[in-house]
Amino acid sequence: MSNSLLNTTAVQHLSVSNYKVVELIGTGGMANIYKAVQLSLDRLVALKIMHPHLTMDEGFVARFEKEAKQAAQLQHENIVSIIDYGSENGVYYIAMEHIDGKNLRQILEKQRRLPLEICLLICHQVAEGLKYAHSHNLVHRDIKPANIILSSDGRVLITDFGIAKGNDDLSITATGQMIGSPAYMSPEQAAGKHTDHRSDLFSLGIILYEVIAGEKPFRGESYQAMVASIMSARPEPMQKLRVDVNPELEELVAKSLVKDVDSRYQNAEDFADSLYTQLQRFKIPPVKKLISSFLKNPIKVTEKLRTEKISNHMESALYFLTMGEGRLKEARKEFQEVLRFDKNNKSARDYLAKLQSQSPPGKKSASPQTYIKLKQWHLAVGGGIILALILILLFSSGKDTAEKSTDSSKTSEQISTPVENNTVDANNDKTSGADSDNKNSAEDTKTTDDIGTEDSSAKKDNKTTNDNAVDKKKTETTTKKTTKTNNTTTKKSDKKNSDFNYPNQEIGEYGMVAAKTNVPAEIYIDLTRYGKTNGPPIKLAPGRHFVEIKADGYRRMTRRIFTENGKTINMEIDMISDR
Repeated sequence: MSNSLLNTTAVQHLSVSNYKVVELIGTGGMANIYKAVQLSLDRLVALKIMHPHLTMDEGFVARFEKEAKQAAQLQHENIVSIIDYGSENGVYYIAMEHIDGKNLRQILEKQRRLPLEICLLICHQVAEGLKYAHSHNLVHRDIKPANIILSSDGRVLITDFGIAKGNDDLSITATGQMIGSPAYMSPEQAAGKHTDHRSDLFSLGIILYEVIAGEKPFRGESYQAMVASIMSARPEPMQKLRVDVNPELEELVAKSLVKDVDSRYQNAEDFADSLYTQLQRFKIPPVKKLISSFLKNPIKVTEKLRTEKISNHMESALYFLTMGEGRLKEARKEFQEVLRFDKNNKSARDYLAKLQSQSPPGKKSASPQTYIKLKQWHLAVGGGIILALILILLFSSGKDTAEKSTDSSKTSEQISTPVENNTVDANNDKTSGADSDNKNSAEDTKTTDDIGTEDSSAKKDNKTTNDNAVDKKKTETTTKKTTKTNNTTTKKSDKKNSDFNYPNQEIGEYGMVAAKTNVPAEIYIDLTRYGKTNGPPIKLAPGRHFVEIKADGYRRMTRRIFTENGKTINMEIDMISDR
C-alpha cells in the first residue's frame, strides 16, 4: 500500500497487514489514528500509523519500535492496551484496543467546566495509570485531554504511549523535535531540558486546573508566548473562578504546577492520594456508573450532583442544628455551603438569619479562665443551696417530732381525768352504795324504755340514710361514667387534632406537600416530626426539603422534594413491610 494514500481521508478501502481501515478518528504530530478491524479476530481496534516522512529516519523508527514494545508490556485498567506492532511495505503501525467512548477534549468542547466530583475522579484515575507506567520506567510525555478517554462502560484510560520513553533514554529529542503538546508541557520540557516522570505530573496538573476552572492556567497566542507563560506565569486562583473550590484543593493544584521540578509532586502515588482525599468530601456513587452516566448525559448528571450536594449540606446543617449550642458553628457553615450552590435558597437564608440574631457580630467569647471562674462560682452557690435545704429539712423534722410528743401528752391527760373523778371514798361506802343502787335501778328502767323508742327511730333513720346513700352512690357512678366518657372523647379528639397540628405553619410564602400512605405512618421533614400522614397538606418554605416516612414494622421511606410558592406536591407512598 502506498504511503501517500494514508494522507487522504478516503480510507474505506485501506488495509495494513491483518487490519482493514474503517475511518480516520484522529491526527497527531507523529501519526494518524484509524478505527480498523482486526481480520483474524474480527474485532475493532485503534490503528496508529506513523507519518511517512518520519519513517525515513531509521534511528527514529528503531526508537519507535523499542518504545512500542515497552508500552505493550503495560497491562492496567487505566491504560489502553497495545495489542500488536509491525510494518508492511514501509508502513509502520501500532494496533491498540478500541475504546467506545469520548476523549476529554471532545467533552470539554461541549462543557467547559465539569462537576468537581467528575474532575477529581478523572484525574485520580489518570494518576493511578501514570503510577503504574512510571513504576515500569515509562514516561508518557504527552499527557493532554485528547489522550484521556472516558469509555461508555465508565472507565478512564490513558492512550497513546507511542512517544513514551524510558527514564534513562533521552535520545528521542536528538532530531531536535519538540515532543508533546505545547499547552500541556512542563517548564523543563518546554525548555528542552531533561524530563522525567514528574513532567507527566505537571501536565496532569494543567488538565486538573482546566477541567475545574474552565480555562487553561497558561495561555499564549503563539508557541513562544505559550512557552513563556508556562515558564514564568502564575495561574489565577481557582477560587476566583469557581465557588466550590476549597483552600485544600487550591493548594493541591498549586503544588502540581510548581515550576521547580523538585518542589512539585515527586511521584504519581502522592498525587493520587491527595486527589483521593479530596474525593472523600463527596458522597459518590460507584465510579464506573457515574462516569458512564455523565458520558451519556453530562448536563443532567451535572445538575443532579449539584442538587445532591445542596441536599446533603442542608441535611448536615439541620442535624447540627438539632444538636444544640455546641454545634451551631458547624450548622452555620453547612447553611453557607448550601448558599454557595443555591444562592436563592430561602430555607438556608432564614436559618442563617436566626443564627446570626442569636449570636450578634462582634460579641467576644469568654476566655477559658473566665469559664473556670464561673464554674467554680456556680459550684459554690449550688453547694450553699443544697446545705441550706438539708438544714431546713432537719429543722422541720425536729419540729414535727416535738409537736407529736406534745399532742401525745395532752391525750394521755384527757384519758386519765375521768378515772380520778369516779374514785369512791371509803368512809361513805355503804350510803353511797345504796343510793347508787336505787338511782341505777330507776335509770335502768328509764333507759330500757328509751332504748326501745330510740331503736325504732334509729332504724327508720338508718333506712332513710341508706336509701339516700344508695341514690347518691348511683348518681355519683352515673356522673363518673359520663365524665369518663366525655374525657375519653375529648382525649381522642385532642389526639386526632395533635396528629395534624403541624409545626412551623405560620409562614407568609409557602408551598405545600400532602403525604398519603397505605398504612398509618409518621412524617418527618428536615429531621423535624410533623405528625401523621394522610392528613391535610403541610406548609413548607419554598426550596428543597428532606422527607422521611416512618412506621413500625415497615421500611423507612425517604424523598427529596422542591417546594414552590403556591404549589402543592402530592406524595403517594406504599410502605413496604420489613418482614
